[in-house]
Amino acid sequence: MEEQRSTGVGAVRLKKRGRPSGVKNADVRTVILDEARKLFVVYGYEATSISSIAARAKIVPNTVYYYFASKEILWRAIYEEAKQLVWGGINDAATIDKPLIESLLHSAEAAITMREMHPYRTEFLYRAAAEAIFNPSLADIQTDRLRNQEAFFEKFAKRGLESGELTKLGSLTNATRTLQLLVMGFFFESHGAVNESVQVRDEMLKAIGHLAALMGE
Repeated sequence: MEEQRSTGVGAVRLKKRGRPSGVKNADVRTVILDEARKLFVVYGYEATSISSIAARAKIVPNTVYYYFASKEILWRAIYEEAKQLVWGGINDAATIDKPLIESLLHSAEAAITMREMHPYRTEFLYRAAAEAIFNPSLADIQTDRLRNQEAFFEKFAKRGLESGELTKLGSLTNATRTLQLLVMGFFFESHGAVNESVQVRDEMLKAIGHLAALMGE
């Protein structure tokens, strides 16, 4: 199901509390995750309270604690779910057996599609870096993000070295870091210019194509 952006997030439009009637446990948990995700994206980790999440979900705070023992556990559950969905989709697109530029094109298209279908999940991942920096209890998230990024770009670097497109970059580390800097620029820029994301993607691919022409055999 596609996510729909809302302009009514926050205390100004809090809904009446009370557990939803006739709702299964799995559905209650999903509602909590959905509403908490929106609040974390808009207000951040520190400014989002369990009571505000409960109000948005139309339940009492104790119901939130029944499913998630703390706000940190809830935040981490949202992070893991978003990571599996978004990075999983992008990684799947990266596994095609194609030349470097074409493989990057598939991943870039997958990233744009994911953002269109799941805006709050992709935005949550985008903001997770800042949350990890400013909240010591979440510091390990930054390590996890970097590890996932490195594994992702290492696949492309290996492909580029094996095909001869990145031969002059020499080592796998150099090729990985170079692609990471170029492609992550696309991810960051496209978040700031949603309507121009396709143009940003094409500019990124053109830059990598130029790099391959210089760094190839």
